[in-house]
Amino acid sequence: MPIEKNKNRQIVELCSKLPLHIAACVRNSLTNNNRNLLGYDRELKTIALEVHFLSPLAYRYLKPYFNWPSPRTLTQFIQSWPRSPGCTYSSIKTLELRSRGFTSDQKYVSICCDEMSLKTHLQYDRYRDLIVGLEDYGDENRTSRIASSVLTLVVQDIGGEPWSQPLAYFFVHKSCKGDVLKQYVFEVVSQLQGIGLHPCRFVCDQRSNFVHFARIVGVTEDRPFFIVNGEEIVFFYDSPHLIKSARNCLQNTKNLVSFNGRLAKWSDIIHFHEQDAQQSIRCAPKITSAHLRPTTFEKMSVHLATQVFSNTVASAMFALYSSGNLNISKSPTFLI
Repeated sequence: MPIEKNKNRQIVELCSKLPLHIAACVRNSLTNNNRNLLGYDRELKTIALEVHFLSPLAYRYLKPYFNWPSPRTLTQFIQSWPRSPGCTYSSIKTLELRSRGFTSDQKYVSICCDEMSLKTHLQYDRYRDLIVGLEDYGDENRTSRIASSVLTLVVQDIGGEPWSQPLAYFFVHKSCKGDVLKQYVFEVVSQLQGIGLHPCRFVCDQRSNFVHFARIVGVTEDRPFFIVNGEEIVFFYDSPHLIKSARNCLQNTKNLVSFNGRLAKWSDIIHFHEQDAQQSIRCAPKITSAHLRPTTFEKMSVHLATQVFSNTVASAMFALYSSGNLNISKSPTFLI
């Protein structure tokens, strides 16, 4: 017993002369030799998790020296953090740990926002003593309406190594209105600014509530950004939805679409497909009737729109037009 007390006193004296993070690691490596009997405390798990975020290679190198928990234990540690709708402490803390090793350029991030439909369902969570499946914005901001969709906010890098971090989600009834969306987007942006990140881009699709949000925050053609706490955030519609919108616009016969002064017609692409389908070796074999006459569900597929506007289809149309096998009034230059 005296020997044990003397050892503990020496460990305390040694750790008192070290920085807090290093002291916690040294104390664990000297005292927690049998990890099956003694668990890891929260402080040590947080330190190991931070190093793992900054450099997995450094984590693997230091793990045997400091007797750090395994990656599986760290994953279970993250999963044990409380999760609920809204921008929670756990999501912000995870992102804060990840961003501590960022350079000044890496701290500029993008916020992606999307809304997805859900199958309505109610379920009792006996651990939290609440009904799951109702409209829920977090912070006890719940209603009695059944949630039919979920609004998600994800943070992504702009340059450097690609990464993304889910930040917040909200169970909403039908869809989140533009004024409510503004409240939570501004809250998320403020949270990110509070941990040293700089959101400079906001990306969403073209749902009516996002269009309404853009009008509320003052986004226009001449002013494609909005301001939060003095920082400009550029507003973007995501490119996949823009491509599908371009296809839908061209497909609508009521719209007149021109490129470089030449009228573009969806009927020309249909006529090309009909001619190409008769060839023994097709120039554009991927194009099917689903590309040209998509159903309501097929209109949601991005690849059906991008393949129509691909360079392969453009080159094939020119090849058939130049050989005289494509009977259209003008050269299909709008596909370039």
